[in-house]
Amino acid sequence: RALPARWQAAMADVAGLAAQWHAWHLGDSNKSLADQAEYFLFKFQADSGIERHEVIEVLTEFSSFDNGEKGYLEKDEAMRMLESKNETRTFYELEEMFVEVDVTNDGKIDFLEWACAVFHKTWEDLHREIEVEVERTQAISDAERALAETEEGKGNYERARAKSRFDKEEIERLERERLEEEAKLTGAKAAAAFFQNQIRASEKEATTTMSNADQIRHDYAKRKEAKELAEKEAKAAKEKAEAEAEAEGKAEAEKERQLLEQEVTYEAQKKAEEERVEAEKKAAEDERKAKRAEFLKKRASMFENKD
Repeated sequence: RALPARWQAAMADVAGLAAQWHAWHLGDSNKSLADQAEYFLFKFQADSGIERHEVIEVLTEFSSFDNGEKGYLEKDEAMRMLESKNETRTFYELEEMFVEVDVTNDGKIDFLEWACAVFHKTWEDLHREIEVEVERTQAISDAERALAETEEGKGNYERARAKSRFDKEEIERLERERLEEEAKLTGAKAAAAFFQNQIRASEKEATTTMSNADQIRHDYAKRKEAKELAEKEAKAAKEKAEAEAEAEGKAEAEKERQLLEQEVTYEAQKKAEEERVEAEKKAAEDERKAKRAEFLKKRASMFENKD
């Protein structure tokens, strides 16, 4: 039974809206904060119970750190926002939180990344329908291409087979005609034809034997070549994996060293700032005490002069 026309129109509108949002999200252009918020609501509001005013509150806070209204936060802006949450104590913890939120690893945080973190949604949840659609489209394209290649290969095979069958039939026809003509010969010509046929038979047998031997050698050479190629590829893959693992280990060690160095620098700057403030307080207190002592000294001198 067909759905009412108004329901079909509504479903078409929803499908069109979803397609527009998916195309927008897959695009390369910079996305405004408002568009990102609307897309997040489009993806999660209906199923997750996320209220619009909650997203707007998070958006307002996020935009207060977005200098220039870029639609994303540079690392220093994001670090200030994370620090304002008062959920971290050290620079290292701030760095860890930034890396956790920056799921695209592009060194900045857009509102979609931040909203996913705040509302406990994964990046995979945000892209699931899009990835399914992309995979479905790719699968259809691959199937159509494979079908076309199969049809083309089948056509080529049938044409080659037909040509081979025609060539074989033509050779057999010519051979029959030759034998029929030779059967009519007599005397010396018949004897010559007989010996010629014997020679042809011997040559054909020798050619067949030689072809089989060549084919055996060819197949062996191909198997040997394939085996050597597989061994080389396996060795190259192993060496590549070992090199990548070593490079990754060095990169992690270097990153750890840099983070430790940054934390040490951060703590040193923090300590220096605290010492500077403390020194200023002490200097101010010493100055106040000196002025107080000077005042008391002058007052005592005034009383001594009166006496």
